[in-house]
Amino acid sequence: MATPKKQSVKLPRAPLIFVLAQVRFSPVLKMESYVPEIQEALRHRGFPGYRLENMQNIMIGAEAKTEITKRWMFDDVNNHRQVVLTTDALTFQTTAYETFQDLLSDFKTVTQPLEDYVKVDNIQQIGLRYVDLLTEIDGMNSRDLVKPGFSGISGSEIGAENTAFSFVLQAQTPSGVLTIRSVQLLNMQAFLPPDIGATTLRFPDHVINAQNARVLDFDHITQKLLPFNSDTLSRELTNLHEYTDRAFRAVTTKHAFQAWSQHS
Repeated sequence: MATPKKQSVKLPRAPLIFVLAQVRFSPVLKMESYVPEIQEALRHRGFPGYRLENMQNIMIGAEAKTEITKRWMFDDVNNHRQVVLTTDALTFQTTAYETFQDLLSDFKTVTQPLEDYVKVDNIQQIGLRYVDLLTEIDGMNSRDLVKPGFSGISGSEIGAENTAFSFVLQAQTPSGVLTIRSVQLLNMQAFLPPDIGATTLRFPDHVINAQNARVLDFDHITQKLLPFNSDTLSRELTNLHEYTDRAFRAVTTKHAFQAWSQHS
């Protein structure tokens, strides 16, 4: 008999600040024609905000060319959850993560219109990403919260006042390719990874004003050709989450986990 998967529990003082779930699929060149139906469905499912963005991409070659691509953005009323749609991908991102079960429910909600109206043929890639911002807690600084190898050296060891540190580990898991980044930030340095870019989502003040912080970025991707349906998406995301959760616990210290588990 298969062992039932454990239910995820929210840490009361969790360092998690940003979560992203994404599905990439075969390009739908007529996607723009489906946007009115998708927007109407999402509007009734908690995402009333809408805007269109034109992205400029420079194609390098014998002759540089500029290509304009569109992406459609759908926001919730509190600006904590957002759906980003392109011709070949749908991304759900949030700054108000509660539990993985809630994320699965939200992702099913926002991908359902692709089944109902677009009739997307297949999945090509699924990704799950967690970004944690580690700051001082219970007398422990951000270096104390991660295990050796992920912390770098302190500035005092080399006579420096400020140090920036970046470490990347990539691993093949049974579910896909997991990339773990540990980045010690300089003061006022952007806390979201550069490839995520700027976001219009709202962050709490303690995140925006964080000092001497460290970012832990867990990016887990699987590339498979699969039928596009909610059961497949849920299964693959659950598998990605299992090993991402293991990685978080392997990188952080026992004392850090105990501190995050306590109520304020």
